[in-house]
Amino acid sequence: MHNVSNALNYLVEKIICVLLAAMTVVTFAQVVFRIMHGSLPWSEELSRYMMVYLTFLGLSVGVKRGALIEIEAFMSFFPKSIQRWTAVFVTMLNMAFFYILIRYGIKITMITLRQTSPAMGVKMGYIYASIAIGAALMMLHSLDSLIQSFKRAVDGHE
Repeated sequence: MHNVSNALNYLVEKIICVLLAAMTVVTFAQVVFRIMHGSLPWSEELSRYMMVYLTFLGLSVGVKRGALIEIEAFMSFFPKSIQRWTAVFVTMLNMAFFYILIRYGIKITMITLRQTSPAMGVKMGYIYASIAIGAALMMLHSLDSLIQSFKRAVDGHE
């Protein structure tokens, strides 16, 4: 599980780099064309959809790195054992939220597969799929984190 999580995270990080570079190029091209009194009707839409994927994929990388918002100052007042169990509880709450995102992300993806975007004609379900994809990655990384925490606790490293 840990190796799968690491490999997927590595792949997602590379995809994020490509998406960010592509979004920059498309946005720059749009600006240049507007200066020359032309237009790229699809560029704004494409940039928006790339940003949507960047958001959900970036969130999954944040979950993998443990970079979600925490209240560390507050938690530091408690003993280590309480901190550990609180972290487990918060991870499980996050996983419940990710489950909801997956479930309804799939629902909205299926509903919007018949709709197409105005400028590019892309099926909107492909755009909404970013919710379920990102949430599934976040769920996987959270589960991996939970398993690693339990392994460290059993081995006495924590």
